[in-house]
Amino acid sequence: MFIADAGKLLDTQDKILTELGNLDKELIISGSFGFVRAYSQHRITDTIQIYTQNPEIVSEKLKDIIDIREVFISERWQIPEKVPQVSVSTVKDGINLKIHLIKDIFQGMFEKTKLEIGLYLEDLEGIYHRILLDLVNSPENILYAVDIAYIDDEYHLVDFIEIFSRNTGIKSDSVVESFKKLLEVMDKDRFSIDRTLREHGVNISSNVMKRWTKAKIEELSQ
Repeated sequence: MFIADAGKLLDTQDKILTELGNLDKELIISGSFGFVRAYSQHRITDTIQIYTQNPEIVSEKLKDIIDIREVFISERWQIPEKVPQVSVSTVKDGINLKIHLIKDIFQGMFEKTKLEIGLYLEDLEGIYHRILLDLVNSPENILYAVDIAYIDDEYHLVDFIEIFSRNTGIKSDSVVESFKKLLEVMDKDRFSIDRTLREHGVNISSNVMKRWTKAKIEELSQ
């Protein structure tokens, strides 16, 4: 992904989010997208993550308000089970966007705030929980680690593992293994990792992320 005008991307996302808020008042913004847009703004993304009780119904409603180019139905690990995910691609204001509608099995587990546009924003604990879950499921994804690194200024990963384990059954050993796999990816192809970071507007290098990841592995392994 390469976005020449990040401001235009954000404006377009806000329009989509407003339309979603008018469409269904029970949708939740969380995960990496929620953190990027509502908290840190440390990178850009062309993917909107929405958690809902009924991804299939919401995707059908979406057809009435946006120009959907492609629909892809898959399953996504929301440990301890796989849940439906409906992904749609659209073009708005000349910007290509993806919207992931994810079946929410953690409804009510975390506090959330209702936004003026109608959607709910999950609090930082819930957001951190979902990003960690995504990292365990896709340990090769450097951007999940980047997001966790920024959250780690406020929430400490080592302390949070107890909450995470209680909610998912995932132990710290599994998180350590995910970070180790990520480190292997970074060691094999540093240039691709640096390119990914640049394309998403992340102002750190793979070397910085490697040092952070190694430090977290050591902390979690103690």
